[in-house]
This record gives sequence, C-alpha cells and structure tokens, in this order.
Amino acid sequence: MVKKAEYHDVYREFLDNDHILLDKEYLSNSHKMDAINKDGYYVQKSLADIRNKRESKIFHAHNKYTIKNIRTWINKNNFNFKLKSNVYIDIKSKLLFETNEGYLFTISLDGLLGNKGKYWLYHKSNPYTIYNIKLFLKINNIPLKLISDKYIRTDKNLIWECENNHRMEIPWNRVQQGQECHDCTMEKIKEKLKMSILEVKQIFIDCGYKPLFEECINQKQKLKAKDKDGYLIYTDTDSLKSNGTSSIFHKSNIYTIYNIDLYLKINKIPYTLISREYPGNKLDMEWRCDNGHYFKMSWDHFLQGARCLDCHIESYSGNKHPNYNPNKTDEERMLGRYQLYGESQEKWRIGVFIRDNRLCQCCFTKSNKINAHHINGYNWAIDERFDVNNGVTLCENCHKLFHKLYGRGGNTKQQYIEFIERYNTTEIKDQTTNIKFNTYENKTLIPP
Repeated sequence: MVKKAEYHDVYREFLDNDHILLDKEYLSNSHKMDAINKDGYYVQKSLADIRNKRESKIFHAHNKYTIKNIRTWINKNNFNFKLKSNVYIDIKSKLLFETNEGYLFTISLDGLLGNKGKYWLYHKSNPYTIYNIKLFLKINNIPLKLISDKYIRTDKNLIWECENNHRMEIPWNRVQQGQECHDCTMEKIKEKLKMSILEVKQIFIDCGYKPLFEECINQKQKLKAKDKDGYLIYTDTDSLKSNGTSSIFHKSNIYTIYNIDLYLKINKIPYTLISREYPGNKLDMEWRCDNGHYFKMSWDHFLQGARCLDCHIESYSGNKHPNYNPNKTDEERMLGRYQLYGESQEKWRIGVFIRDNRLCQCCFTKSNKINAHHINGYNWAIDERFDVNNGVTLCENCHKLFHKLYGRGGNTKQQYIEFIERYNTTEIKDQTTNIKFNTYENKTLIPP
C-alpha cells in the first residue's frame, strides 16, 4: 500500500512546478484541487497532473474559473473592454463585452483569441450595433437622431433626423466621416451667401444694368435687370460678379423672346417673330416678313444677316433684277450675265489683290486664303460692284469676323472704317484666329 503524501509535501511539489495550491486539504493523488499557475490563471489540477506535466485548460466549460480567467486575460493585455457575461458555455459561444466608453459587442472567445482582442462595434452580427451608433452620437455631440432600428452594413442607408427635424438617408460610414444634414448645410450656405439688397443692386449697377428687383435671398437667386437699351436679363449675382455681363439672347434667359422683339424694333427690322419659345440660337424659329411670308430660321443665322428667302427671290426676279433692262436684246442680256458673274467679277477681284499686294488690309499678314471684300455692299451699291476702289483685300479670318459682326448684305464703308478702328484698338484683334465674338451684345451691328 502506497503511503499517502502529506499536505505540506503536496504544496511544495505544486510550488516546484510553478503552481500555488489554494486548497487547504489533500485527499488523494487524483483529487482535483484549485491552484494558480505561473501566468496568474486559475486551474484545477491533481497531484498526478503535476507529476505528469499535464497542461491545464484555462478556458473550458469544465473549468469553473473560466470567466475569471477571461477577465484576467483582458487585464493582462490591457484591452479597452471588459467581460459582461457571467456564464461560459464553450469557446464558440458568444459572450457580451463592454468597452471603456460603454459600447457593447458580442463575440466568441475563439474569435477574440484568434483576432488578438480585435472586435467590431458596428456589424450586422452585433445585436448592439444600433445601440452603439446612438451612443456614438451622444458621446461625440452629433446633433442627429437615428430613426432606423435595423443595421445591414456600414455603406447601406439609414434614416436620420437632424435637430431641425430634417430627415435624410445616408450610410453610417458617412456620418462617421462627419457628413452633416444636407438641408442644414444648404441653409448655412444660403445664409453665408446672403448680401444686403443695396450690395446686390450695386453689383448690377456696376455691370451696367438697372436692377428690377427689391429683394434677394442669396447670390444664387436669379434676378431681373435691364440694360441701357432696354434689354432684359435674368441672372444671379454670383454669375454676374464672375462674368461682368449676362447674355441677352440665351436659352436660360426667360426674357429672350422679349429681347428679340425689342431688337427688331430698335433696329427697325420689318420682321415679326412668331415663335414664343426660344429653343437656342442654333435651332429654327418661325418668322413673318413685312411682305407676309412665313419662314423658319435660327436666331444665329438671322443675326448674321440672313433674311426671308422668298423676298430675296422676288427682289431679284423680273424687272427687279439688277441686270434687267427691257430695251436689251437677248445677246446683250447674255453678255451682261457674262460680265456680272464671269470675267468682270474675276477682273475686279484680281485687281483688288494686285493693288493690295495680296496683303490683308486689316491685320497686314500675307495668307494663302484671302478674300476680296466689297466695302459698300454688292447687293445695293450696284454702280460700284466692279470698282476696284470699292474693294479691299482681307484674309479669311478678318473677312469672317467682319461679317460676323456686321452681317451679310447692306454693308457700308462706315462699317468697314469702324471695323478697322476697333481692330486697331485691340478690341477684337485677338478674335481673328478664334472667331467667337458675341454679336448678341451689340444691338446696332446689323442694318435692316
């Protein structure tokens, strides 16, 4: 029979194996007794376990100290959370934890050990995600109220309500990044953009417009004003400050039709615009000429000098044709056509080029693309059509710019002189290579 060991010998043997025996009574070698191992965890071991060097199960359902050991493990690793659960089932079962700030999360001990203490406060697997979001809002003094009671994932929309009772739908990650209520943000921007009515009016006056408004909410609000010629504009203060002017004829200007009617009146053009909607300067509108013809034409073409085709045909038909002479014979008529459209025209053109040494008389550059321009218009200065003194050499860019500004048909010597003066004062010089001069802003460019 083996002699039973004494308690003090058992205690010494536990101590020699880095364990502190807690039980005060030794019953047998196989009897499990409470002890603390070298890492500070509570275990249950028999003397036989100590002698056979058997490893202790620190976290196990059979270890009544597992909950205490988990708390010890948390403290030893200085994690910022604590264990709230008091019952341990197994390593795969979820336990409840609370962070130092009060956030709650559930995770199994297996997951916590495998992730080295990492956890997720906001996750669809965490039943306390909604609670955590509300706590986050409170801790960080975010003036939002979470209306949704279900969390899907961080980038899925939740319903929120701000302190001003505005509702919005944005994902949780946007709120974490600091996104505020859109309506409140817009109200702040509007408030920031507010100017006194006197300041707003002064901006319009400085740009050459007479204000036709008495109140302004912000710099983005479109306002009505009138220029010195009576044309109406519809623009906001911000755009006017940036551009210094506003378009008279534009799809965004609700007064464009009014302005076209005024343009026709100012320039005494005997045409009536039938269309009451402005589709843009490139799209056709319906017109009526003073002879009662109806036709369609874009505003861009009209500004360039295009007019009623039926009137044009009538004005060049029969006895209205510049070559008409009832006393001429058929032979004389054929000869006149040859002179008008053939040799006489070509001789005049070559004569202008030779006199000007093929040099543009506007920008004084030599170009392969030159045009012979009639100073007094071909259509009305009949006696000067083939007079070299009524012609001038212009490069293609300068020629296009001239007709862009003054239209085609009815051109005069005075227009040409004005064009050269404007060019020499650099008002339009830079536009000969990129002809985009805004003819819409000049109301007296195209004669009727």
